[in-house]
Amino acid sequence: MRIAKTYLCLLTATSVLAPPVIARPSPSPAQPRVTIKNGTLVGAQNSEYHQDYFLGIPYALPPVGNLRFNMPHELNESWSTERAATAYGPFCRTAPLKLPGFSQDGVTYARSEDCLTLNIVRPSGLSSCSKVPVLVWIHGGGLQDGGSGDPRYNMTFLVKESVSMGAPIIGVSINYRISGWGFLNGAVVNASRVANLGLHDQRLALHWIHENIGAFGGDPTRITIHGESSGAISVGHHLLAYGGRDDRLFHAAIAQSGGPLSPSSFLTLDQQDEQYAQVLNATKCSGLEDTLGCLRSVSADVLDDAFRPLTFTPVIDGGLVPDFPSASLKEGKFVKVPLLIGANTNEGTPFTTWGGLGVDNKAEFMAAIKAFDAGQGLSDKVASDITEYYVTRLTQNDLKQQLGTVLVSPGPSYGALYGPISLYLGDVLFSSGRRYSLQAWHEPEPDPNPHHASIRVSVVVAAHFLRLEQLPPSCRRSPTKGLLMSTHSHRPPSRGRGSFNISVCLWPVCGSALRLHCRPIITKNDNPTNMVFRLENTTLEADNFRLDGTTQIIQAFKELKL
Repeated sequence: MRIAKTYLCLLTATSVLAPPVIARPSPSPAQPRVTIKNGTLVGAQNSEYHQDYFLGIPYALPPVGNLRFNMPHELNESWSTERAATAYGPFCRTAPLKLPGFSQDGVTYARSEDCLTLNIVRPSGLSSCSKVPVLVWIHGGGLQDGGSGDPRYNMTFLVKESVSMGAPIIGVSINYRISGWGFLNGAVVNASRVANLGLHDQRLALHWIHENIGAFGGDPTRITIHGESSGAISVGHHLLAYGGRDDRLFHAAIAQSGGPLSPSSFLTLDQQDEQYAQVLNATKCSGLEDTLGCLRSVSADVLDDAFRPLTFTPVIDGGLVPDFPSASLKEGKFVKVPLLIGANTNEGTPFTTWGGLGVDNKAEFMAAIKAFDAGQGLSDKVASDITEYYVTRLTQNDLKQQLGTVLVSPGPSYGALYGPISLYLGDVLFSSGRRYSLQAWHEPEPDPNPHHASIRVSVVVAAHFLRLEQLPPSCRRSPTKGLLMSTHSHRPPSRGRGSFNISVCLWPVCGSALRLHCRPIITKNDNPTNMVFRLENTTLEADNFRLDGTTQIIQAFKELKL
C-alpha cells in the first residue's frame, strides 16, 4: 500500500522532486473534494483564478453552553455525508471597536459564539501528494475585533501571485475568540485554567492544520504563521509559548506591527480582578459562588454589552504565556525558527490622533507616557528621561527627517509636540519591541530579517491598519506584488491605483523543495539593517534611528510590564 501511494505521487509530478504543476481546470469543473479524518469536505472552485476554496471548516467543538469560557475542544465528530465548505463562517462575537482604518463604514458581518472555523485557499490541481508550503494568517483587530472572513485578507491574491512565480502556496486563515469571549481574566479565571482562550483557539487551529493540511496538498513541515497588529502579537505568543517549547506546528514566522514583545503592558492581578468585577456587576453575577457558571448562562447580548467598555488582553498564565515576553526573550525561551518582523515608518501617528492627545509641553508629554503605561509601573525618573530625549534632544531636522511626509506640527488642535509624541508612541508600541526581538533572535537563529513599510502618502497620519498588503519577503530574487487596495471576496484585486512592484523572493518557499536560491540579508547586531518597502522601490537602511530613545524604552521594559 505504501509503495502504491509513493508510485501515485511520482505520477502526479508534485512531490519534492520537482516544482508542483498546477493543473488547469476543465470548462465545467467538479467541485473540489478533500477527505480528512472527520469526513469529506466539498469546496468551491474559481475557474477564472484557478483556485479552490474550502471555507468555514470547523476545527473545534462550538464553544457554547458549558464550553463557553472553556478551553477549545478538538472536533470529535465524523460526518456521515459530505459537508459543504463553500461559505465563510461567522465572525466571533464582540462589540465592534470602529477603529479608524480597520473598521469599515457600513459593513457588518454575521457574528456568533459558534465561530471556531478556518478557511483554506489553494491553487487548483493540487493533491495530497503535492506538499506545497502553507501560509497561516492570524487576523488583527486589537484582539477585540476582526475575523477571517474579512475580504481584505482572503488570501486569494497571495496564492495567485505564488502560482505566477512558479512557487505555489496554500493560504489558511483562522477565527479565534476575541474580546472578553476569548480573553476574560482574573483570579477566578486563572484558577480555573481558562485564561487566554483566544490564544488556545489559535493553537488548536495550528494543530488542526498540521494534522490535516496534507490532504489539501500542503506540507505540514513547511508552515509559516503570519499576523499583523494583534495577529502579529499572537504570532509572538506562539513563539514564546510554554517557555519556547517547539511543538513543530510551524517552521517560520512573520510579524507585521507586533511580535514577541507585546506593545501593551500586562495587567496586574488586581487590575484583572477589577475588570472581572465590572463584568459580574454588568451581568448580575456578583456575589455568587460560581461566577463563571453564571457567566456561561447569561445571554450573549448581555455579555457583549458588559465587555464593550473594557479592553481584554492576554495575561501571564504560567503555560502558554509563561512570563513577561521581555524576560522570555532575555532567557532565550522561544521557538528557534526564522522570524521576519517589521513595522511601518510612522506607526505612532494614528495612536496620537485616536487618543486625541494634543501634547503641548513636557508635562503633558510625561502625562501621555504615563497614560499609555497600562501597568502603571513606569517611574517618574524614567518617564522624565524619555521625555527629555524626545522633546529636547530630537531637533527639528531630526523630526522632519524621521517623520517623512508626516508634518511635525499639523496645527494647534494636534498639539505643539505632535511630532515627538508620535515618534515616541511608534517606538514604545513597535520599534523597541522589534529591535529587542531581533537582538534575542540573533544568536540562536541567524535569520531574523527586519523590514518596515514606508507609505509615501498622507501628511498628518501615517498607517497602522492601512498597510501594504504584501507577503513580506526575506530575500531578493523573483517578482511578486503587493497592493494597498482592499481585495474582494474570492477575487484578486485589480492592479489599479496604489499598486506597486517589488523584486523579492516569496519567503515561505525560500529554501524549499523548489530549490529557490534565495539569499537572506543577514546583519550583525553591531550593524543592523532594515529592508524598507516603499511604493516606488525597496531599499536597505541602517536600523539606528532614535537608537538612544528605544534603548531607554528597552531598559524600562520591566517597569512597563512588557
